[in-house]
Amino acid sequence: MATLRPRLVRGVNVGQHPAWRTKLGRGTVAYLTARNHRRRERALVLVKGELTLRHDGGPGRAALAGLIGGAVGLLAMTGYWAMVKGITGKDPREEAQKQAKAAGRPLPEESSTAKGGRLVYETLTGRKPDEKTANYLSWAFDWSYTLGMSAAYGVARRFIPHARIGFGTGFGSAVWILGDEIGVWLLGLAAAPADYPAEVHAHSAVGHAIYGAALEGVAAGVEWALGRR
Repeated sequence: MATLRPRLVRGVNVGQHPAWRTKLGRGTVAYLTARNHRRRERALVLVKGELTLRHDGGPGRAALAGLIGGAVGLLAMTGYWAMVKGITGKDPREEAQKQAKAAGRPLPEESSTAKGGRLVYETLTGRKPDEKTANYLSWAFDWSYTLGMSAAYGVARRFIPHARIGFGTGFGSAVWILGDEIGVWLLGLAAAPADYPAEVHAHSAVGHAIYGAALEGVAAGVEWALGRR
């Protein structure tokens, strides 16, 4: 028989307590780990007054929830930049390039995702991509990076509750600072953060916070929906 070890029951340590049914409210999910001969994770769920074991999907389902949430989050962040351009009539990133060029300190015309995709392509094929291919590579690089981070977040939010801080905005902000601000600069994919105006940094911070919130909301919804099966 599988041995149950309590992971989290809203602060109540259930374990093998004989009165656990009275300690749990109806519909409450007790996240307990059951290890059988296949080492499959299960969740102990109170359904209509009866305790039953259900598979919780493990890291695979958590990663899937993160992937779906990440796709929605990236679309939401893209939508934010489009909204800014629609309201102000200009893209802050394009304006920053124009101002820097006029000041004699031009910024790279190639975006970080475009450069990243191009470098991967050139490394694998030994030749430069044409314009159409370069656009696809930029898109693929952006989505691959974002979905990879989102899948990792999906797993982290399941096992590390603090990863959800700020309803995902904490994670979105971390991606902005470590990836968009510092990471691409250290990898040579973009200019130094100080070369960009404050307006670009501010909009990028908001966009990543929106991404994180959408990621958390959708991932939580997917986990909930799959958990009811």
